[in-house]
Amino acid sequence: MELLTWNIQAGCGADGVTDLDRIVGVISEMGNPDIICLQEVALNFPVVDGGRGENQVATLRAKFPQHDACFGAAIDCVDIEGVRMGFGNLILSRLPVKQRTRHQLPRRADPDHFNMPRGATEVIVEEDFRLIRIITTHLEYFSNLQRRDQVSRIRGIVEESSARARSAAAKLGPGPYSVTKETRSTIVCGDFNFTPENLEYKVLTATDSGCEGLCDAWCVNNGSHRHPATCGIFDRDQWPEGPHCRDFFFLTSDLSSRVVSLEVNSSTDASDHQPVRLILE
Repeated sequence: MELLTWNIQAGCGADGVTDLDRIVGVISEMGNPDIICLQEVALNFPVVDGGRGENQVATLRAKFPQHDACFGAAIDCVDIEGVRMGFGNLILSRLPVKQRTRHQLPRRADPDHFNMPRGATEVIVEEDFRLIRIITTHLEYFSNLQRRDQVSRIRGIVEESSARARSAAAKLGPGPYSVTKETRSTIVCGDFNFTPENLEYKVLTATDSGCEGLCDAWCVNNGSHRHPATCGIFDRDQWPEGPHCRDFFFLTSDLSSRVVSLEVNSSTDASDHQPVRLILE
C-alpha cells in the first residue's frame, strides 16, 4: 500500500508560479500511490494570484481518474458575487472508499494571532478485505492555542474511533444507523505545523491513561535519527529558519509492523513543502 501526503500550497511553487500540472507530474514521478493526501487545495479561491482561481478539486480529480475524490473544505463560503469558494484537504483514493467524514477542528478565540478555520478529512478504505481509516489535516500555523486544541481533537478522533471498534455495542442498524463498521487501524498525515521537538508532537505520540499514542512512521524504521526536512528547503522567504520537518505520517500501533519505508522528495520546488511517501507491506 502506497500513500503520499503533500501541502501543495494551492499549486504555487517556490518560484511563485501556480501550476497544478507540475504538482501532478511530481506525484506521478514518485510512484503510483493508492492514497494521495493533499493540503491547501483551493476551489474558486483567490489565494494565490489574486484572481478568481480554478476548481482545483475538479482538476485534480480529472488528473487521477482511477481515484475517488473526497474534499473536505475547512473554509466553505460565498463571496460578494455569490460564488462558492472552498479551501481545505483532498484525499484521492484508488482503494474502495467505504465512508467519508469531514471534521471541523477547534478554533477558540485568539485575538492576538491571525488564524483561519482548520479541518481534517477522513475516509475509511478497504484494502484486501481490511478497513483502514485515513485522516489528513493541516493544523493552525499562527495560533499555538488553537493548534494545541486541534492536536488534542485529532487524538480524540482516533481514540474515539478505536473505542467504538472495540465496543460490542457498536452494532449496525436500519437507515442512518447502517454505517460502515469501525476500525482501529488509522493513518493520520499532513502538515501539522509543529516539529518533532514541540509539545504537540509529544501529545500526539504519548501513551497515557491507558490510551496508546500514535506512532511516527519515520521513527518505526529510523529510531531517533533526525527527521528529513519537509519544508523550508527552497522558500526561505516564508521559512527563514531554513529546512525543517513539519509534515508527518502517524499511525496506530497495529500498522507499525507494516512500514516498509518513508521517503521525502527533497528535490522538487513545486510547493513550499515537500511530498512525503509512505509504503506499507
